[in-house]
Amino acid sequence: MKIAKYNYKLPRLTKEEFRFFLKINTEFFKRFDLQLPLYRKIASALQTFAVAKLVGGYQGIEEVNKKEAIRHHLKACKYNPNIAVSRPNFRKMAGLLVYEEQE
Repeated sequence: MKIAKYNYKLPRLTKEEFRFFLKINTEFFKRFDLQLPLYRKIASALQTFAVAKLVGGYQGIEEVNKKEAIRHHLKACKYNPNIAVSRPNFRKMAGLLVYEEQE
């Protein structure tokens, strides 16, 4: 029998992030009945939140806050490391290191 390893070192969501996750979860994931692991749903919601904070005027978020956007993006990368490679435009706009895909 294989024992599942759980990563208890993942960062906790703030109240603001958790509310945004619940909103995205009900509006998107449940609407289209996407069966994804919870860590991927959280990472996707955090990345969407980071984009909303970087651009502003999206999902009811009017203020632009680059520092918070970077923080949410890095937290999303901790939940799903593939986000760091798959979002080069966001990383470029935020002034972060852009990773190249390895084949």
